[in-house]
Amino acid sequence: MLVSDKIMVVVCANCGTVYETPQIKIDNLSDYAREYYYTDANTAWHHDDLQYIWTFYNWEALRERLPWQEIHRVMDVGAAGAWAQAMLMNAPDVIESVLVEPSPQAIFNCEIRYPKLRAELSVFEEFEDEPGSYDLITFCSSFYSITDPLDALANVNRLLRQGGFLVMCFSNVAIHLEHWVDGAPWVHMSHLIRGVPVIYYSTVSYRKFAELSGFEIIEDITFEIPDGDPRGLAGTQLNFVVAKKVGLPATQIDSEALRDQEEVERSFTLFTQFCERVTEKSLGLFFQKFRPSQIILIHDGDEAYARWVNQKLAKCGGTALLLDRNTVPLEHLPDIAGDEAGTYVLLAGDWYANSAERVEALFQRANVINCSPPIGFQGYGNWLPSVQGGAIITRAFCPYYSLDERIFPFEKRPSINSRKVTAQELGYAPRPEFMLPRWVSEVAYYADDLAAHLLTLPVDDRRTALKPFHDMARAEVSPNSIIAQFDEMLPAERDTISLGSLVAATRKSYLRPLLQWALLRGDIEQLDDPREGFNLPTFGPN
Repeated sequence: MLVSDKIMVVVCANCGTVYETPQIKIDNLSDYAREYYYTDANTAWHHDDLQYIWTFYNWEALRERLPWQEIHRVMDVGAAGAWAQAMLMNAPDVIESVLVEPSPQAIFNCEIRYPKLRAELSVFEEFEDEPGSYDLITFCSSFYSITDPLDALANVNRLLRQGGFLVMCFSNVAIHLEHWVDGAPWVHMSHLIRGVPVIYYSTVSYRKFAELSGFEIIEDITFEIPDGDPRGLAGTQLNFVVAKKVGLPATQIDSEALRDQEEVERSFTLFTQFCERVTEKSLGLFFQKFRPSQIILIHDGDEAYARWVNQKLAKCGGTALLLDRNTVPLEHLPDIAGDEAGTYVLLAGDWYANSAERVEALFQRANVINCSPPIGFQGYGNWLPSVQGGAIITRAFCPYYSLDERIFPFEKRPSINSRKVTAQELGYAPRPEFMLPRWVSEVAYYADDLAAHLLTLPVDDRRTALKPFHDMARAEVSPNSIIAQFDEMLPAERDTISLGSLVAATRKSYLRPLLQWALLRGDIEQLDDPREGFNLPTFGPN
């Protein structure tokens, strides 16, 4: 993947939307979704495990805010299947749930894990189905990848029946606004440094886009992740915009319709000063509570960030001795810093837990505070260069770790729920373990290409080509299959359908699950390739 150092984060001077330029537009660069969105470090099935936890919060937020008795066909856009499955299982009158997603790995996860869903590999703006055939379409933390929101919402309008519902859920979890990790405040605008193609639409933007696209806003609510979240994200806010189709999208939109100077100023302030203000508040509370006599700041080698932190310390009336852990052996720290009561050793930048614990073990009387991010959020860096040649800090420095919401510089939105309701009380239960070798994602590509080919064949030729796959999927697991060789844990055998119905299929999504299941279960070496010149992939570690 190419990495550019010329990508800038921009605040629109007209409406306040925050976006990256130049942008990756998935419908113009479909290979991005196929090759780069999910990686060895972030597999689709791992991501789906995280999305599974969110489904309990989504359902709690929406179960009394939508007329589920009127909702029979639903769609979720841009995920790996967990929320689409949750709607099918929880809503009593839902008879079909569809996932639309541009990543083959996510579709593969969905088809193996949730065989009752219909998974469609497509960029949503290009997805076609019977107009007016859906009752509900949701974007749960996926609208950020939509680079032309009005086109996307026009397609939503086309697919929904009159009176159908649109739900857009967003958390700004990518920048961790008002984010708690294991009871401690953590702020890091990580995706500003390089995460995924992204636009930070605000609540104001969501409402305006929906209204211009033929929707009436029903509710605009906030759900706060409760205590006991399995990932330690209690306190993160999820925002839901619930809208109803009442008309057609506007045919012409004047930029004046989106103008909002207040939103421009809010966005600019938020994205340039949020981490600075959090840091200043945290340091102020730290000095107020602990009154340190000496401060030692040990950083990870990022001297620009260390100097910035020291400037913030000076504003609060204290200065620190700066030490670079790369040049000072950790075992020498007590000799340099002293080990006296009132001395505070603050760890800045990226620190692995075992390294931080080693430092803590070196001191008996001095206090050591680990101000580094949780391990899951390391590796992005601390700051972003601005166009003017300065730096925008993207990682807050928080030595004040008591649970105190005063640390955040902007008011939280009132939430519809109490933080005291635990995840378990919402029905959360750990899901069964699910593992796949990372390289089996090749199966997803092969099955999609082969399904597309099969749809071009005459009926008799398609029957001949499909029969080996059909028989393989129904047979016992082969000793030479991927599953058997790698002892991978998968759900029970998916529901198989008749060869006749497969031959009559009109969608890739009706053929692809069978092909994928056959390739996972069967002896690949004995399978004749039904396409001349189409070589079966070589399955094995990269």
